[in-house]
Amino acid sequence: MNDCYPEKKENNLKTPKAKTISCESFIRGIEQRGSDVFCVNGRQIKVDTTDFSKINYRRVVFTDCGMEEGNPA
Repeated sequence: MNDCYPEKKENNLKTPKAKTISCESFIRGIEQRGSDVFCVNGRQIKVDTTDFSKINYRRVVFTDCGMEEGNPA
């Protein structure tokens, strides 16, 4: 464990370097573990996250979850 930044040289020698993986391998691992799908109350809400600034969070939280704004289910 490191308690100093930048890391002390002696800590770098004891810490094994993590193997890097490709983006495809990372995604495949998530899919294989079933972590690519998240459901609430049995419902799955698909949200395009290509551009986070375009997400209508109010709609995701209230409309898609069957709740009215201000009236939680």
